Amino acid sequence: MINRLSLLEEAYAEECEVAYEDMQELLVLARAMYDGLEHLIEDYERRQRSATTILDDPNTTMEQRTRVHGKKPVYRDILLELDKILKGESEQP
Repeated sequence: MINRLSLLEEAYAEECEVAYEDMQELLVLARAMYDGLEHLIEDYERRQRSATTILDDPNTTMEQRTRVHGKKPVYRDILLELDKILKGESEQP
């Protein structure tokens, strides 16, 4: 009986070690994803600022103005969605 209990304790300890290692790997992946999202947000904020600058420039051609004008709301929507993801407010499937 004691031998079986010892084997069970050893197996449980090994499972805990594996679970801890898995959690550490998940934590590293989560941090990488978070960093990636932050960089993506920075990129879209930069794009949005650039679009505003282009639209505010009186020398911008009508063709370029039309193209940029259509992208600006898309950038805003993407930023809102990324912000929701970072705050954990995204809709679950």
